Amino acid sequence: MLRPITFAHISDTHIRKSYQDTGMDAIFAAAPSPAENLRRALTCIAAAKPSFVLITGDLIHEGQTEDYALLADILREEIPEIPAVCCLGNHDRKAAFRQGYLKEAPSSEPYLAVTEIDGLRVICLDSAIEGKENGAISESQLDWLARQVQQPAPRGSVLCFHHPVMDEGGMVPGVEVSPRLQQIVKESDIAAIFCGHTHQNSLSLVGGKPQLVADSLAFGFSVDGTGLHFTTQTCYSLVTVSQNGVKSEVHPNTPVAASVADISIQQLQAMMKD
Repeated sequence: MLRPITFAHISDTHIRKSYQDTGMDAIFAAAPSPAENLRRALTCIAAAKPSFVLITGDLIHEGQTEDYALLADILREEIPEIPAVCCLGNHDRKAAFRQGYLKEAPSSEPYLAVTEIDGLRVICLDSAIEGKENGAISESQLDWLARQVQQPAPRGSVLCFHHPVMDEGGMVPGVEVSPRLQQIVKESDIAAIFCGHTHQNSLSLVGGKPQLVADSLAFGFSVDGTGLHFTTQTCYSLVTVSQNGVKSEVHPNTPVAASVADISIQQLQAMMKD
């Protein structure tokens, strides 16, 4: 029997050296530093010793090569022994990502990637359309996805892209994709789909498999009858994939919650024995 594999799911980090002239200067000035939020989360994530960290887009806030280099530096400093897997969001810039993060030649082509970590196949599509808030996954990407999942991986697969598949009419737009995605997911070893974009964690089904959307590590969204509100809430998730299925635990990052009572590890272990 294969042992469970655990990874961290973070999203919408929106890292940038300077947020001047971004159109959201006031929001970033009022909120805690996205870089410090990320470092705080990575410190906690490192203690959990996951097999990898998955970042589902909006790595940078419309930045340049140097901003992607900054993100790479933060990851290298905080989780030097833990690999990171990324997909791109609508605030990312494909050419700058390739230059500053991957250290490759610049290209504006969609970023597609597949990697196997401890037997789990991690597949990244590119739902981002530069300059547009909404996203789309092309038929050519679905062709590529179908080829990747022709044969099952030892621990199965997880599928990742930025914009979640959503019902029409939502305040935050999702991804435009053909029903063929549902079919590929349903008929393959894909255990779950992981997304970001909404800055709110959620769970839904796509092709009969769970679609898990992560909170942001830059700022949160709260939607009510009056509109969309920016908040200081940030979270990360720890995900475990096993033969029994997929489990996701959401961990608050900021603001730091106040403790009203404490139980020691020894007391907790004793309680579990009763």
